[in-house]
Amino acid sequence: MRLRNLRLLIGGIALSVFLLLQLATPVLAFSTAVTSGELAVLTSAQLTDIRNACLSLGLGGSAFCKSVAQKAVAVKETQDPGIVVTVKETRGKRFLPTLAGAVVGATVYGVEFATLAGDGNFVGSADHIVPASWGSIYFESGQKSNTSPMTIRITIDTSPPPVLPGSISGIASSDGDPVKEVVVTARMQGNPGVSAQDVSDMDGGYLIADLPPGMYDVEAMKSSYESLIVGDVVVSSGADTPVDFGLTLLPCSERPVKDLLGVALIDESLARRESGGASSTTEYVEESIRHIRQNGFTAIRVPFYWESYVYNPTEFVDRVEFIAQTAQANDLCVVFANFQYYTTSYWNVEFDGKSLGRGFPSFVVSDFPLTNNDYIQTAGPFWDAFLSNSITVDGISVWEVQANFFGIVISSVDSYDSVAGYEILNEPHLFDIAQYDKLGNYHTYIANEIRAVSDKKIYFDRETTWGFTRDPSQEPKIAPVGMTGIVYGPHLYSIPYPGTQAETQIQNFETWSELWGSEVLIGETVADTQEDADQLLKVLKENEFGWTVWSWKPTVSTGSGRTYYESNTVEATDVLKILLAAMAKVY
Repeated sequence: MRLRNLRLLIGGIALSVFLLLQLATPVLAFSTAVTSGELAVLTSAQLTDIRNACLSLGLGGSAFCKSVAQKAVAVKETQDPGIVVTVKETRGKRFLPTLAGAVVGATVYGVEFATLAGDGNFVGSADHIVPASWGSIYFESGQKSNTSPMTIRITIDTSPPPVLPGSISGIASSDGDPVKEVVVTARMQGNPGVSAQDVSDMDGGYLIADLPPGMYDVEAMKSSYESLIVGDVVVSSGADTPVDFGLTLLPCSERPVKDLLGVALIDESLARRESGGASSTTEYVEESIRHIRQNGFTAIRVPFYWESYVYNPTEFVDRVEFIAQTAQANDLCVVFANFQYYTTSYWNVEFDGKSLGRGFPSFVVSDFPLTNNDYIQTAGPFWDAFLSNSITVDGISVWEVQANFFGIVISSVDSYDSVAGYEILNEPHLFDIAQYDKLGNYHTYIANEIRAVSDKKIYFDRETTWGFTRDPSQEPKIAPVGMTGIVYGPHLYSIPYPGTQAETQIQNFETWSELWGSEVLIGETVADTQEDADQLLKVLKENEFGWTVWSWKPTVSTGSGRTYYESNTVEATDVLKILLAAMAKVY
């Protein structure tokens, strides 16, 4: 008797716990194993204990569990695939929208229902399905009359839907402007072998299609921009996932030189002789830089002369900083180039009817007076002494004196991201083949002095020979030795058509730059016809050379250059129109 009472007590406790659990989870539960791809069908055996199940009904604003034993709900087997639920309510009550059921042990991918009997009215389909180890089906529309039961057939589909490829698309931009030619790559997490990419178009748009559903990392890359990765991008079956990229430009010294496409900006305030001369206004600098950028150029090469600094150090330093600052405000890169043109104004020598020299100040060349009004006779001894570093100024070697001048320029502008680097010396002069070694020693010395105060790129120019023919076999000697971050900056004033000397020069530039581990910027070039411009830019792009044409605006020392700009009130020059058309075609 005690044992029987104990069993009854335990059984009562268990039943109470079971009922509490059922009340806490008001769903119609069927313990059935469903094979993926089949329909859920109840058997008689599975209905044996259905009296203990619950159906959640919403009546008015409340919800409660109706027991099958109360016969408010009846569940029976159907010959058709699925489950038939007959709902019979107390007279005077209305059947409201909520009906819930569950299938244990199945992943539910779809459900259909239909009214089989009675005059109830259900419209619509299941609005919520949970694809987990069990499925919940909710219906939100319909009501029944109070005069007869309503029978509903619920068909539960456990067939997984077909897996369709998805896609990722979006826009690549920088500061609100579209960026073309951005390579966007999607890689599936945990399976990097699954990847695909696209390149953004003129509007910055891209589309990576035919991606298997899953989780991806998406990377946007373009030279001169910081790479950007967006992780945990979900690609769903048959759906497109939007991913936009806001790219940031790298500092100019970190951008590939091949992306520097520009002009030489002549600022006469930096080109004056030691005795003075014409000057440019800051308005001219602002106007020019704005127009240069608006025309699609990315860089300027800015000549500066040692003599101009000697003439007015304060104005000189203020101007180089103003150029760096204005260029940065316009997303334009600057190469500051230490210039000489016919060495110095001190000699005032006439050459080809010109008296245009400037560069080295008088205290550097004073021991080399003008000889017979002849440039070669005068300049030859100076350059040999200069490249031998045998000139002293107040007991200091001329290389060190020039390096100190360079240090002043660098300290004024090195903090600006717009500064791509510094050019050691424009067109150094050689008067003897033995001076190739000396030029290499000079470049190495100045490069080391620059590197001691700046980590920006160091540009070095090709020699100009006097009295003998340039020897390409000697060219490898001129590069700075043991230096990283160097850029070879030769000039090219002919068009590299197949079979021409210009094509041979391009091939030499490529060979030497690979030997030196340097990049290449064609510091000066020009093209007068559309055909020439197209061919020139095509070859430079193919070889991944940057370039700056000579020059934006003429000065008294135009050399072999052309006029690309007069003022904002004058129509673009013909050579500028030609160059812009070539850029649009090639780049």
